[in-house]
Amino acid sequence: MRNELNGSDNVVTNPEHNTIQSVFRSLGLLSWDSFITHRLPLLKLPDEILEALRQGKLAYTKALAISRIKNEEQRRSLLEAAISENLSIRQIKERIAALNPKPEKLPIQKQLDSVYSSLKKSKVWNNPDKKQRLESLLQEIESILKEE
Repeated sequence: MRNELNGSDNVVTNPEHNTIQSVFRSLGLLSWDSFITHRLPLLKLPDEILEALRQGKLAYTKALAISRIKNEEQRRSLLEAAISENLSIRQIKERIAALNPKPEKLPIQKQLDSVYSSLKKSKVWNNPDKKQRLESLLQEIESILKEE
């Protein structure tokens, strides 16, 4: 059924929707939309994380962060550490980042990023001669890339 209140497809009819909205408003803790977006997905967490959450050993934000780890052994290890060491969400995210370190950029990649950033901010495009020269250089770069 189409929900006329917010234009979304929803299986809840308008009177039911209004009642649910009213209950959530009267509780004052969080809105129905927030519940759907942030709390309902918790039911899909891996069992060990869901159990820790149900026992009050872990905040839901920490549970969501840990659940994003695909490797089951790494996920369980971080879950245990988060509970036993009472890790903050920031510490959990740092440990997750350490599990998947980003490869270091090559110097030429760093240079390319810097040039691109400068080029976007530049007023060089207002100068016809410089604009033409840049267009020529860009075509040359494209030509080199096509040779791969």
